[in-house]
Amino acid sequence: MSIKVFYDGDCNLCNHEMKMYRRWDPTGETLELVNIMSPDFRASDYSLDEKAIHRWMHSIDQQGKVHVGVDSFLLVWEQMGVFKIANVILRKQPFYALAWLGYRFFAVIRPYLPRSKSCSIS
Repeated sequence: MSIKVFYDGDCNLCNHEMKMYRRWDPTGETLELVNIMSPDFRASDYSLDEKAIHRWMHSIDQQGKVHVGVDSFLLVWEQMGVFKIANVILRKQPFYALAWLGYRFFAVIRPYLPRSKSCSIS
């Protein structure tokens, strides 16, 4: 069973991140990338909050636990075996709090970043 990673397919930066994930996992065995901007996406199908899913990156691990924001990135990096040193450091205070501070700032400005309806991670 793979980790579900929810991303904004209209966000250029988000698409760049997902392309990087796909390069790390070309078969999709570890990560299932779910575009929340797809017309058929419903947050409720995954028991997720519609507003929160558009504000923060979400992922669901193999046990069904939801990870949000920085915790979602840490889960993905851990499962993919990348950014190992950053993963260890960012799990400790004060670095964890600083990572969340930076992520909150990003979440505020993300809606104002360039968007593209034609982006695709494939």
